[in-house]
Amino acid sequence: MTKSTELLVLSGGFGTRLKTILDNTPKTLAPVGDKTFLYLLLRRWVEDGYKIITLLLHYEAQQIKDYIDSLKKEEWLDDVSINFVEEKVPLGTGGSIANAVQILKIKDPFLITNSDTWLFKSFKGIEGGHLNSVGLVEAYDASRFGSVDIKNEYIISFNEKSHDVSRKDKFLINAGVYFMHPNVFLNHSKVAFSIEKEIFPKLASSRDLKPYLINGSIIDIGIPEDYKQFCSLYEKGNLEL
Repeated sequence: MTKSTELLVLSGGFGTRLKTILDNTPKTLAPVGDKTFLYLLLRRWVEDGYKIITLLLHYEAQQIKDYIDSLKKEEWLDDVSINFVEEKVPLGTGGSIANAVQILKIKDPFLITNSDTWLFKSFKGIEGGHLNSVGLVEAYDASRFGSVDIKNEYIISFNEKSHDVSRKDKFLINAGVYFMHPNVFLNHSKVAFSIEKEIFPKLASSRDLKPYLINGSIIDIGIPEDYKQFCSLYEKGNLEL
């Protein structure tokens, strides 16, 4: 990893399923003990050596900006650059990234990740592999994330969400972390679209998308049950921080 590797963080979602718990608080600012989910993510990323972090914002963007401003006195953020790209209208996962690539004039390969997903093992190392790569984890249940198929070390297809209780082997599911070249997004600026539905299938069909296996599991705090489970794990000290 080099200092120029930029980490874009998808942080603009409405968090609709958590509104009963969080009201108008963005889900990335969901309280976890005496911290926030975003605080825990930032600590992990900074400890892994990522120093250029850009949050892609829309819903309640000012809340997130104000929160980051409140962290400026934290010593562990002294040599970290945290930036923002705010969307006037929702652009979807792909449109959000394409918009940021244009605004930030990104020329080098960069990382993308979610702000509502906790990986129990770090994704550090994905940027040392193939352009373009998708981080994957193994799971018996693909009902929340969908799954992918691999052939000859390339991702060849993406499948709908599935909960096959008879399945003996594990699925490979999208962990929500990607290492991509900016050229992939050059023709999509300011247009709302999904990276999962429009970018990845095209790359897969041209054999230009490789898997990066991340050992361990993930929790997406986007639904109340999983958010509460994450909080419980944190309070019990069962997270790798």
